[in-house]
Amino acid sequence: MNDVTVRRCPPALCRDALELALTSVAADQRGSVIDTLRPVAEQGVDVFAALVVAESDGRLVAASWLQPQVGRTSTLWPPVGKHALDERTAEQLIGAAIDAANDLPVDLVQVLLDDSQASLAGPLERMSFTKLAELQYLMQVVPRKFTEPAEPRLTFDSPAMDERELFEQLIKATYESTLDCPALEGRRHIADTLAGYQTVGHHDPSLWFVVRWDSQPAGVLLVSPHLEDDQWEVVYMGVIPAFRGLGLGAKILARLRALASTARVGHIILAVDAANAPAVKMYDQAGFVEWARRTAYIRQVDRDHA
Repeated sequence: MNDVTVRRCPPALCRDALELALTSVAADQRGSVIDTLRPVAEQGVDVFAALVVAESDGRLVAASWLQPQVGRTSTLWPPVGKHALDERTAEQLIGAAIDAANDLPVDLVQVLLDDSQASLAGPLERMSFTKLAELQYLMQVVPRKFTEPAEPRLTFDSPAMDERELFEQLIKATYESTLDCPALEGRRHIADTLAGYQTVGHHDPSLWFVVRWDSQPAGVLLVSPHLEDDQWEVVYMGVIPAFRGLGLGAKILARLRALASTARVGHIILAVDAANAPAVKMYDQAGFVEWARRTAYIRQVDRDHA
């Protein structure tokens, strides 16, 4: 690609550039991406400030978008070209998007690549992104009749945010020695993390639980409905160190299936770090199956405060 100019997207090109950047999203699902922008826009943030384009002879040839999100995080939609995209242009687009992030309330950038985007790993790494994890996306069909007996020692408190101090303490404790994306540990403030969790799907406070074992706080379970897809997503599940090794994860999933069955939900979905062997085994034994796989990269937004 010769004589390419990379810059922030001018207003006249915004619609075409956004459609190109979101090529990987089905047209009928792009509305859900736009919906996630509303809480950020309501804070006065220019959500398209980091939409960047590559032009040749005055024509749009490639685009990328760093999408700001609640909780001072963001998603970088990988560079997409109308034709084959060379690594140099891809790297320039990534760099321009990161530069634009300096003007946004964003501290962390994440990128998800599927197998067809593997060639972008080099440009990302040269732009100081580090590989976080290979993520497995899992799904389970919810049985219409759930016959497994309830575990009386396991109880759920909801809404968990009614016990916010305890809830935050438990979440922080579940991160200790975690095998699920351990590189994220300490990168975000707990308030930002919770704000980010609330933007997944259609947030329902009644589906955020403090998990107790023999009445003692043992962990957390955060579930979010996706009403249009007839499914619940496990946004986060964790057990604190003192209660690990008791098989609580499997018991929590069983209780979740019972709740989903009662609510007549069609599917439960979640993502897990493929390197977290105990969790992968637990989900497999619980009947979850893989439906997609992505490689996650992250990068801090470094600002000069001098």
